[in-house]
Amino acid sequence: MRLPGRPDRIDRIERQIADFQERATELLRAEQAAAARLSERRTRAAEPGGRLRRGRRQRALRRAELRACRTVEARQAFVEQRLRAIMLTLEEQSRRTRERLDRQLERLIPVQAEWERLRGAFDAVEIAIATPAVESLAGQWRGTLQIPEFPVQEREGYLRPFPQGALLF
Repeated sequence: MRLPGRPDRIDRIERQIADFQERATELLRAEQAAAARLSERRTRAAEPGGRLRRGRRQRALRRAELRACRTVEARQAFVEQRLRAIMLTLEEQSRRTRERLDRQLERLIPVQAEWERLRGAFDAVEIAIATPAVESLAGQWRGTLQIPEFPVQEREGYLRPFPQGALLF
């Protein structure tokens, strides 16, 4: 049971996912910035200049390559590690939720049996209405009697099982 104002497990998972996405975006920006610096260093290294200047440019290029490589590796490692952790947490929570749902559904087995018996009664009424002895007198009850599949929820727009125009007492 969730207390008001107190985050539950799913809230924590959702926050973990948002943090993951934000941090991965930051790492991507850093990676893109490092790639831009590397491109700039490559352009500068190709420029003409004296031996000392070329040497400095080559060292700066190697440092930029190393930095760019490290930022790629850092993002890859972060994504692998955090995504794995999130997926394991989701798997554990989904297992818990499924177990809880199974326990709740077990309590509904008698209701489901009653619902199916009720469906059988509607089918029997429909068959009885279609017989020659009743059909001409059925009047407003002609049409398809239907009952939705179990489980039915009010918010799903439960259809009345009676034909349009049928008057109920």
